[in-house]
Amino acid sequence: MQPSVHAARSEAAARHGQLEAIRHHMAEALIGRTVGVISRGKRVTHGVVTAVINEDGVDKLIIGRHEYGLDQILTALPKTSN
Repeated sequence: MQPSVHAARSEAAARHGQLEAIRHHMAEALIGRTVGVISRGKRVTHGVVTAVINEDGVDKLIIGRHEYGLDQILTALPKTSN
């Protein structure tokens, strides 16, 4: 029984790492896009994602001078070509 518990935990950790990598790629793909986000105060804001930072393993989008989590994104528009 013990080896199967260890294998299950290893598999779960590997899946978690894969999900974190996917989330990071999603966040980086939003750089340069106009997004609509909802603030913690339930206010909708629109702006261009200028950077992604990682705080304690959680990616945050930088829009203006504010940080937003991926869970706060409501809309994302395609990048405009200039």
